[in-house]
Amino acid sequence: MDASQFVIPRCFCGESAQIKTSRTDSIPGRRFLGCKNYGVVGACGFFQWFDPPVGDRAKVIIIGLLKKSSRMEDELKQVKKRRICRWFFLVLSWILIWALFCNLMSKEGCKGN
Repeated sequence: MDASQFVIPRCFCGESAQIKTSRTDSIPGRRFLGCKNYGVVGACGFFQWFDPPVGDRAKVIIIGLLKKSSRMEDELKQVKKRRICRWFFLVLSWILIWALFCNLMSKEGCKGN
C-alpha cells in the first residue's frame, strides 16, 4: 500500500497518526500507524498495522539486513575514529620534526659565532 493512496487516521488523542517502522526481531521492518505522542505520559496508545504481514523468509532476510547495517555503521564509526587519530599523529609528528629542525638550526647559528 502506498502512503499517498491512504488516508491517515486520527488517533484517540485527535492527532494524525504517524507511520513508524517496527525494529523488533519478531516483526522487523513492518510499518504501522501509531500515536504521535507515543512514549509520553497520557498518550492514547493508538496502533494499527500499515503494511500487510511479512512471511518468515522475509523476516529472516530483514533481520539479517538490519544486523549487517548495524555492523557496518559500527565499522564506519571505528574507521572515522582511526582516521582522526592518524591525522592527529601526522600533525603532531610534523610539529615535532619542525621543532627539532628549528632547534638544530638555532644551534648551528650559535656555532658559527
